[in-house]
Amino acid sequence: MCDTVESVSVGDAAQTGNCGPWTGSAPRQSGVVGRALGFKARRYENLLLLIVLAIQTVFSLLLASREPFSVDEYLVRLTALSGSPTAVWHLLKTAPLTVDPPLYHFLIVYWIRIFGPSEFSCRLPSVLAYTAMSGLLYRFVRNYTDVFTGLFVVTLSMVSGSFSFAYYARPYALVLAADALALICWAKLVSDRQKRALALVGLFLGITIAVGSHWFGFLVLAPLAFAEALKTAQERRIDAPVWSTLLAASATAFVYFPLLQGAVKYRALPWKGAVADLSEGFLLVLQPCLFPLILLLLALVTTRFLFGDRAPRVTGSTFRTPVFVCMLVFALMPIAGFLAGKFVTHAYQPRYVVLCALGLLPLMGLAVRDAVRRSMISMALAVLLVTGYAWLSHYRLLSGMLAKGDDSAFANVTVLSENPELPLVPSDADLFLRLEAHAPIAVRNRCVFPTDPSFVRLLGQNTSFLMADALRQWTKLPIDDLSSFLKAHPRFYVIQRASAQGWLIGWLLEDHANIDLRGDYAGNLVYLVQVRP
Repeated sequence: MCDTVESVSVGDAAQTGNCGPWTGSAPRQSGVVGRALGFKARRYENLLLLIVLAIQTVFSLLLASREPFSVDEYLVRLTALSGSPTAVWHLLKTAPLTVDPPLYHFLIVYWIRIFGPSEFSCRLPSVLAYTAMSGLLYRFVRNYTDVFTGLFVVTLSMVSGSFSFAYYARPYALVLAADALALICWAKLVSDRQKRALALVGLFLGITIAVGSHWFGFLVLAPLAFAEALKTAQERRIDAPVWSTLLAASATAFVYFPLLQGAVKYRALPWKGAVADLSEGFLLVLQPCLFPLILLLLALVTTRFLFGDRAPRVTGSTFRTPVFVCMLVFALMPIAGFLAGKFVTHAYQPRYVVLCALGLLPLMGLAVRDAVRRSMISMALAVLLVTGYAWLSHYRLLSGMLAKGDDSAFANVTVLSENPELPLVPSDADLFLRLEAHAPIAVRNRCVFPTDPSFVRLLGQNTSFLMADALRQWTKLPIDDLSSFLKAHPRFYVIQRASAQGWLIGWLLEDHANIDLRGDYAGNLVYLVQVRP
């Protein structure tokens, strides 16, 4: 669909003083180059998209192979290793390690049957889902704009905060892909009155997958239903097939209600909903984008000054109002998620509302496009600059990671060799599971994870305490009651992540234990503890 523009003569450009320090023919020359560039881009559109998506996928795969597994990812894998969808359902209902609806876990069950249960293998569905989301987002934006604006939105998805979920073995990338599918199918239904069956199926599948993969997946219904209601008011006609599809897809959530009895166990100390938390969902997606956008602004201002690129004036938008409103409501989903967490679920994390990326990224792309007055040259420059920034930032991140990940990091045990008879106590479940999976056998045999109701008071939540109790049937390493452990072992090492203070050191300080910092193990602080009698 072409943009509507108004022609501008070279004489007008010269009179308005927008030709830069060079000659008055610059706008004519840039206009010719821009049209040629646009023609080439349309001719090789699929190739350009494949190149950008390939770059994104390669970085996702590299990060998936090197980033250490987190505790949530270990719990996903343990859930999938229960063996079958029936076993997963029973586990989520009775003693959940993770409290999501089951669709993502069903996927991982069958995935690891085929590709094995390695950490890299468990992350591959997220890699593929995020790439699919980016491709769908490109097609959504491309339906209303030019090739370079669509590519720019895809490049933004490589530098936004949502990219961290591209190599994270949790359902967020799958939910993003499902939401993007629902969005593009709904937009197709808005613009096309014929041959709607496939779009209706896609809309149903997108919503169903989102609702069945995460408890906050239901948020996708808000922008779609709001925009559809606006369309109904504008046209004064109810689109029965669309409303029926929205209702049928949302009704699938009732299937998962029996699992809530397991999930609500983790809500003993509910989230209180501080107003400051409202901005966290926006910052999660937008904050990593700020630096490349500032660089882009400087580059475009410099280019405009030197070469006097004057694009045609914009006289209209090709977005239909309901589609634009839908995109805007997607961008505002952190507000809806905050309200849902405060009044309904009593649980909230910024990552629960990462679907706001489906609104924020296209809106940023349109803002840059209109800021450069739809100049093909400027948008091509924007794509190159953000892609280059993504390449440099991800290369820098990868260069700081060990090729073999935790296997290499935990190999040097010098700091723990001074007292080889003393037990090792990881400060949290994340470190405990990483040590079990990757530490040398001499270190694993010394690991003990103590648990105590003090978890709840010191951490302000009961998740860690309940999770440690649920882990007993899955780990081969001992999980002991803290008081019994201290009676048997008055001296021991504590290994604590430098980035996250656990509950144990705080408890030991309250108990006036002697705590001596001995060094670090794979970047984690090592303390020698002597409990007072």
